[in-house]
Amino acid sequence: MKNYGDTSMQLGWRQAIAQRIRDSEIERQLLHHHTALLGEFLKTLLGSVISLWGLVWLLRWAFDLDATLTYAGFGLLFSLQATYYKLRLMRDPTFKIPKCRCAGRSHDNSEAVLSHGRSNVVGVPISALAAALYVEIVLLWLGELRAAALALTAAALLFSAYLGFVMITRIRDLCATCINIAAVNILLACSVF
Repeated sequence: MKNYGDTSMQLGWRQAIAQRIRDSEIERQLLHHHTALLGEFLKTLLGSVISLWGLVWLLRWAFDLDATLTYAGFGLLFSLQATYYKLRLMRDPTFKIPKCRCAGRSHDNSEAVLSHGRSNVVGVPISALAAALYVEIVLLWLGELRAAALALTAAALLFSAYLGFVMITRIRDLCATCINIAAVNILLACSVF
């Protein structure tokens, strides 16, 4: 006579091993996806930093513009663009943000990032707060309050790093405009320091 308790125990043991294998495979796939996103994020960020630096260098050479004010102007421009896209997506969830597909980006899903709940702080789009931050940096810089401008720039840089982390690990998609803002913050920090 067969003992049914042993069979159910063996079945439970096998199911536990099968579940561990499934969990391990899921973790491996997530790690691979995060690594691919991180690589694409860094590649896009580097391209944005180089492009913006070159453009600002040309503008400084041609028109003798202040680099800090120019970077803050680009930050304001990109923040307003992201805010516009966010508001369009709130009105029409099927709205598609125009993509340039430059550098072969395959994970550019700005709609998913800008529609995500983490793109707001207390119901206000983070990009709108960023626009206000860049205006404040310009005003502080023009008012010769360099230490305050430096503090806001450092805060913007840290917040960009946090948002990059959120895009890669939580949202699992990238936003080209958001990466451009991060590039502006890096260059702005370099010009202020």
